Amino acid sequence: MQNFGMVIKQATNQMNKHMDTYAKQFGLTGSQMSIIDFVGNHGQVLQRDIEAEFAIQRSTATLTLQRMEKSGLIQRTAAATDARQKAVSLTPKATKLKQKNHGLHSGPAAGDGKKPSPRPSRLSSTG
Repeated sequence: MQNFGMVIKQATNQMNKHMDTYAKQFGLTGSQMSIIDFVGNHGQVLQRDIEAEFAIQRSTATLTLQRMEKSGLIQRTAAATDARQKAVSLTPKATKLKQKNHGLHSGPAAGDGKKPSPRPSRLSSTG
């Protein structure tokens, strides 16, 4: 019997490599492309929503979002409800990229228009 943890890890690594290779043609990383897709599907989101969706630490999210902001892909502003939180939205440049890659990502929350809810892991969803 195979170790399912090992198989899942290998599949995740292969998927991430594929995403990075595909995103490279647009000057992005796979993570940046995933964030663009997530924000584009939900409109304006908080940084903490991105942290929860991708199970990343605040420092990692901050660094990635700063790079994306510097590249003109996103805008970060103080959230209306809590100035300590950062609201993230796509720029027209990122919106065009998202339209070019429509359908690359799919999942239960893609395009449903609902506010994102934290999920433990993308691997745990069955849809």
